[in-house]
Amino acid sequence: MLLTGVLIPLSVIAASPAEFVNPQAIKSPLVHLRQPLCIFIGFFILWLSVIYFTCTTEQRKTLISIIWVFLGCATINYMFFGKDLGVLSKALFFDVIPSYNLSQKLINILVIIIAAVLLFLFAQSAKTRKYLPLLEGVLIFSGGIIGAKDIISVNKAYSNMSYMRSSDIENAQQHKDILHFSTKQKNVVVLMLDRAIGGYAPLILEETPELKEQFAGFTYYPNTVSHGFYTNFGTPGLFGGYEYTPEEMNKRDKEKLVDKHNEALKVMPKLFSQNGFRVTVCDPPYANYKWNPDLSIYKDIEGVEAHNLRGRFVQVDKNYDEDRNFFFYSLFKIAPVFLQPSLYDNGNYFSDSNSELTAGFMGSYATLLALNNITSVDDNSGCFIMMNNEATHDPTELQLPTYTVSKNVDNSSYKLKAASVIPIEEQWSFIHYECNVAVYIQLGKWFDYLREKGIWDNTKIIIVADHGRGLGQFTNLIFDDIDLDAQWCNPLLLVKDFNSNGDFTTDKTFMTNADVPTLATKDVISKPKNPFTNKDINMQEKYLHPQLVTASHNWDTDGNKRTTFDTSDGLWYSVHDDIFKRENWEIVE
Repeated sequence: MLLTGVLIPLSVIAASPAEFVNPQAIKSPLVHLRQPLCIFIGFFILWLSVIYFTCTTEQRKTLISIIWVFLGCATINYMFFGKDLGVLSKALFFDVIPSYNLSQKLINILVIIIAAVLLFLFAQSAKTRKYLPLLEGVLIFSGGIIGAKDIISVNKAYSNMSYMRSSDIENAQQHKDILHFSTKQKNVVVLMLDRAIGGYAPLILEETPELKEQFAGFTYYPNTVSHGFYTNFGTPGLFGGYEYTPEEMNKRDKEKLVDKHNEALKVMPKLFSQNGFRVTVCDPPYANYKWNPDLSIYKDIEGVEAHNLRGRFVQVDKNYDEDRNFFFYSLFKIAPVFLQPSLYDNGNYFSDSNSELTAGFMGSYATLLALNNITSVDDNSGCFIMMNNEATHDPTELQLPTYTVSKNVDNSSYKLKAASVIPIEEQWSFIHYECNVAVYIQLGKWFDYLREKGIWDNTKIIIVADHGRGLGQFTNLIFDDIDLDAQWCNPLLLVKDFNSNGDFTTDKTFMTNADVPTLATKDVISKPKNPFTNKDINMQEKYLHPQLVTASHNWDTDGNKRTTFDTSDGLWYSVHDDIFKRENWEIVE
């Protein structure tokens, strides 16, 4: 009970407490332990006690032996097998479906058999059985220490979330006019779509022809690279420019990473505010290195409104309880590896509803659904909007061909056109593509609304991602000899300039997402300078030397203590001119 009802769920919560805090009703993340704990108390204490007291003396000995075998093998499976399964979301959904090869399964089975025999003999032998209470006490004490340590860690993290409860931070539920546009002055929108895949853009427009009209005026830049594989590496450069690539941030090794990250998030808001623009910032990623962005970083910048919108507009199904997944996740973690994929059930854990849809995707997707309602138009000064949305980061299966949300999806009779171009039949690739299409569809509706309100021509829109994802879908981005799938660092970049109404076009110019501040200020702010360093904002750095990309998978933010990125687990690559040519990529020693 202690292992499955407390320690396993608690280890997940303790890894990232902020993820398990609902911004609409802020409560301790420990509330998520109640349901799995009650279930396991009922099973291990109530029902096993009933069974035990209805057994004969000999049957009780056998039952105790079986329980020890089960608990011993469960502990072994949890501690030594099924490790390194990838990133786990709040809904207990792995970014890659767990799978094991034959040798892993056989080794696990062999260890379990040996352990089961030894544990059974230990419990059956009169000489050793007397030590069971002592062993049980040691295990309970050890588990209690581990659990107490995690509880203290969670409570400490929760107590530091006061920034989420601050009355100074505006509540998006109480404000309908969040995204401000001017009818007469220039408007600039920078929309970051976390993990949006660059190569999907032409496929999506081909798949959904009506999007071609809605995205008319946009230029697509397929030859775009990010400076890392994850948000902590790709975001600073995107919002701050070339002074904030991983390479450059590491050079400033006397400053904390969190401070440099915050500075990057403030470059454009402060610059536009200083130039008379009304500035709105929504969901700035990792602000103050918090999972739920700490908007207080903008308090010292006059004229900046900051909002956290993720999760504010979602209507949670009252019949769905995501905490139930902890019960099945615990069973999954203690099971032999050959049973784990079945227990995982593609992340649904035997639920008829799509767990990741409810807990992850919808928090961001609902914001896109609300875009028209939270957009306001007036004749005042120009407006700058800097937004982040993670609907493309939390892939989920949607109902085709409408790409709409549904608890019970059945796409067995529908085949995507894109499947003839890239391999997206495997579920993980399939749902990545689907959520990207769904986002394009909602943005298209918003663009129609901006046209209807007469603010399309005086608005510049930049849609960009912080990184891609290595899904092996584009053969012209796979370079096996240097162990690189460049889809990891091929983010989306779409730009609609002022008065741009022509056909959707493609430009193969070499770009990086650190070009965004230059693109945003072009024809808006003359000779823009970084307000924190006073250095010019431009693209010159891109042409002075090949761009460095870190392949590190150390995506978690630990910058409150660190001053440089820890990239020791991955290679560094250099690239120039054309990311699709192998000869332009090199490993940097």
